[in-house]
Amino acid sequence: MCYLTYKEFVDACLELIGRSQEIGDNWKANGNVDVEGNFFISKKRCIPEIHETQNSTTDIMDGSNSKLISSQNDYFEPDDPSCFYEYQQCDSITYDYHVVYSISHSVPVLYFNAWYMTGNSLKLEDIWSRIPTQFKEQVMLRKWESLTQHDHPVLGVPYFQLHPCNTMKLMSQLKFENEPSLELKGKKYILSWLSMFGPIVGLELSNQYFTT
Repeated sequence: MCYLTYKEFVDACLELIGRSQEIGDNWKANGNVDVEGNFFISKKRCIPEIHETQNSTTDIMDGSNSKLISSQNDYFEPDDPSCFYEYQQCDSITYDYHVVYSISHSVPVLYFNAWYMTGNSLKLEDIWSRIPTQFKEQVMLRKWESLTQHDHPVLGVPYFQLHPCNTMKLMSQLKFENEPSLELKGKKYILSWLSMFGPIVGLELSNQYFTT
């Protein structure tokens, strides 16, 4: 069965944070490890939505051919909001991702919030509209059972959530080419899970997590 005990979850997350520090990523620990379900890890990511304008006389006069390009690969993660000025040609959305332990399902759950540079939060419809094409049909088919808004189990405020109901089933289907009988545990479980669920909502893992 592909589940984690709370202790396994904590140990795996702390190991991930250790690797995060080595490669210059920004996962952080939060909460109280000693209270079951209270510990979680978090990461912020800013994704620019670039406004690209055609350089023709007509475009300059009326701006009618402006278009919005959303990039989820070229991103930046500022500690100082002033660095947004590096992207004067675009709007940016900040995502705040939390990996939380579900006591009832014994699996990690991805919670997140997102807001524009203006400080206004994205609505659920905005999140649905930004699901990458390769995942959209599957998620939207059962959107109310896949990606909705719930109170954060530790913070007690509304966050978007990727539902954990099918996590155990999906994780049990993972096979490793070189080690087909390998049991998913620890950091390998967390990395595999993040690789499966994170890209649905713009969370990509560096390949450096999978190298020693």
